[in-house]
Amino acid sequence: MAQPVTPASTSPPSGGLVVARGAAHGLLIGVPAALINVFLADQEPQPKAALNATLVGLLVGFWLAGFIAGREAPTNPARHGALAGLVVLTLVEVIGVLGRLDRGRAISVAAMAVLGLAATALAVNGAGVGARRVARKLSEPTPPGGTL
Repeated sequence: MAQPVTPASTSPPSGGLVVARGAAHGLLIGVPAALINVFLADQEPQPKAALNATLVGLLVGFWLAGFIAGREAPTNPARHGALAGLVVLTLVEVIGVLGRLDRGRAISVAAMAVLGLAATALAVNGAGVGARRVARKLSEPTPPGGTL
């Protein structure tokens, strides 16, 4: 006897898909911020305020990656969020390193480590917010005659 086919939307997404979705959302903000940062860092004199704004954009991208991954993760939202943030960090760092090498500047491993720590912390924080948001929605009572 044939087994009934369940729609894909009823099964929770796999861990890799959750991380990929989170990373994709984070990259929507992180990659443009990194590219703008590379462009601005080559200017003389360097526009410090604009460079700081691109850093804020990167940080928002890390948080967003964690938020989306934490919201969609069936289990372990912090782990999924951290992994999504690290994927964004990896691609953003590749852009940054290539930009520094193009300008003939040295690569600072310490700065990369600090950004990695910030990326992980923000992504885990975002994952926690995303997971709490889902938990809150699931704990709300269903309105009579309606759905959530």
